[in-house]
Amino acid sequence: MVALGEALARENPGKFQMVAVSVDESAEIVKAFFTKGPWRGLPRGVPVVMEPGGGEVTRRYYCEGRGACGPNDVKFPESYFIDREGRIVAFVVGPMDWSQPAARSYLEALIKG
Repeated sequence: MVALGEALARENPGKFQMVAVSVDESAEIVKAFFTKGPWRGLPRGVPVVMEPGGGEVTRRYYCEGRGACGPNDVKFPESYFIDREGRIVAFVVGPMDWSQPAARSYLEALIKG
């Protein structure tokens, strides 16, 4: 996901920016996650931000964007695609293999809009 986000931002300057939002309890948990695997530290081309409400602010925004939300409707991981006006234009619930060509094609179609 990080590699795809960096590539799309580079190829579509000013039209695409991936942001990772964490609802973890601390920044240390996020840093520990990114020190494992291929990243070897926080990603450079994809900002990682902490949601200070433990997921409540994120949940409220996502639920409003969908028009409704039940008590168990927000499941992490979730990926949301937001337009310049702050509207959710698409979302994927659950894990996704962002290295698949179909994922890249999907995002490129959204960028071209």
